[in-house]
Amino acid sequence: MSESLFYIIIAIFIVVIISFYFYLFQKPKDSHSIRDLYAEGLDMMVTGKLKSAYKNFRDIISQDSNNVKAYLHLGQVLREGGNVTRALKIHKNLLFRKDLSQYEKIELYKNLVFNFEKIKNNNESIKFCNKILEIDDKNEWALNYLIKLYRNQDDWKEAIDCLKLLFDLKKKDDKHLLALYKIQKGRSILNKGDYSKSREIFEKALELDEGLFIIYYFIGNTFKIESNY
Repeated sequence: MSESLFYIIIAIFIVVIISFYFYLFQKPKDSHSIRDLYAEGLDMMVTGKLKSAYKNFRDIISQDSNNVKAYLHLGQVLREGGNVTRALKIHKNLLFRKDLSQYEKIELYKNLVFNFEKIKNNNESIKFCNKILEIDDKNEWALNYLIKLYRNQDDWKEAIDCLKLLFDLKKKDDKHLLALYKIQKGRSILNKGDYSKSREIFEKALELDEGLFIIYYFIGNTFKIESNY
C-alpha cells in the first residue's frame, strides 16, 4: 500500500468518526438545551426574575418557532411584567394556529382570560372562559372563573347559574353559599329600585337557609327604602 493511499484512508476514517460523533451526541444536546432553557424559564418566573425568563423563552422560540408552550409563557411573562398589550398580541397570534392540541387551546384561552381581565374587558374574559367550556364542559377552573367575573360586574343571575352548574359538576350542594349569592342578587335589584322583586329574592334566600338572619334585615330595608319614596 502506497503512503498516499494510507493517508487518504486515515483521513476518511477520521471524517467518519467525527460525523458519527456529531450525529450521536450533538443533536440530542440541542434538544436537551431547549428543555433546560424551558425549565430554567419556569423557575425564573416563580422567583420573579421576569427579564431572565423572557430571554429564555425568546431563545427557545428562536430555536423552535413551533414551541407553543414557550409562546404562552412569553406572553405570561410580559403580562406579569405589566406589558399586557404585547402579551395580548402574542396570545392572539396563537389563535391562528391550526395545529394546537386541546391542552394548548385551553392554556391559550386561560391566558386570554387573564389578559382581558387586566385591561378591564370582562366580556372578552367571559367569552374565552366559555370557549374553554366548549372544549371541556367539566372544567372547574372555567366555571369558578366565570363566577368571579360575573360577580365583578354585578351580574348575580349569571353567577348563580354558574354556581349551580359547579354544584352539579361536583355532585354536592351548598345552600348557605347559594343563599349568600341570592342576597347579593337581591341587593343589586334593590339598588335599581325594584323593591318587590328584591323582597321576593330575599325570601327565596331565606328558604335556602333559615338560619341566615341577616336576610330579615335586608327584607326590612326594602320596606324602609320604599316608604321613603
